[in-house]
Amino acid sequence: MNLFRKLDQLYKGFLFRNNICIIYTMGKVGSSSVYHTLKEIMPYNDIFHVHFLSDYWLNEVLPHTNHTNQIQFSKDLVKYINQKQHKRLKIISLVREPISRDISNIFQNPVDYVAGKNIDNVTVEELIEKSEEKGHEYTLNWFDSESKNFLNFDIYSLPFDINKGYKIYKTKKFDLLLIKLENLNECYQDAFNAFFNLKISSLKVVNEGNTKATDKLAEKVKSKYKVKEETLSSIYRSKYVKHFYSDSEIEKFSSKWLELNK
Repeated sequence: MNLFRKLDQLYKGFLFRNNICIIYTMGKVGSSSVYHTLKEIMPYNDIFHVHFLSDYWLNEVLPHTNHTNQIQFSKDLVKYINQKQHKRLKIISLVREPISRDISNIFQNPVDYVAGKNIDNVTVEELIEKSEEKGHEYTLNWFDSESKNFLNFDIYSLPFDINKGYKIYKTKKFDLLLIKLENLNECYQDAFNAFFNLKISSLKVVNEGNTKATDKLAEKVKSKYKVKEETLSSIYRSKYVKHFYSDSEIEKFSSKWLELNK
C-alpha cells in the first residue's frame, strides 16, 4: 500500500469518525459489492453489512429458519448502535426486481430450497418448482416487515426518484441512501458523492462463492423461469414494485417472465 492511499484512508477515518455506516438491506441486491467497496476505501471506519435488525425477524422469524447464524451478529450490532447514540447512522439500502432477486437467492441460500441436496445435482425444473412454492413475499415485504420495524420509517411515505435510480432521505436519527440495483452501475458515483461527499472510481466486484457449475445452472433457471399471468400481475401491482419502478420497466420485466399459452 502506497503512502498516499494510507494517508487518504486515515483522513477518511477521521472525517467519518462520528458516523456508523450500515449497508442494511435485503439479500441479493448488490449489497456485498457496496460493502466491500466502502470497506476498502474506509477500513478504519464503522462499516457493517446486515439484512436483519428488527425484533420481529431476530426474535420471531430467524430462530425458526436455517439462518440462526445471523442472529447474534445482528443483535450485537443493535447493541453497538444503542451504545453509540452520539454517532449518526449512514444507512444504505438497495432494491431489485423481485423475480430476479429471488432466483439469485436460490443459489445464495440453497438450503432454503433443496435441503439435504447438492444444488449442482438438482434439476432446473425442481429449482423452479421450489422457488414458486416459496413465493416472493420476502422481497415484497422486506421494507414493511424489517426496516420499518427497526427504523420506524416508512419508505413508501416519501417519493423515490425512479429515473435517477437513487434517493437520499434524512431524518433526525439517520441518513438513508436508497439505490435501485438496475441503476447501480450508472448512478453509484453520483449517489456516493451526494451521500458521503466521496469520489469513488469503481465498484468492487464480488462473486459470493458461486462456481462455474452453479452459474451455468442459474442461467438455465433464468431462461426457463416463467410465471403465470395472475401471479405476475399480483407481483407487479404490489406497492414495492410500483414505488420503485416505472411502467416501462414493469412492462419489460413482465414480458421477460410471463408464461404464455397457459
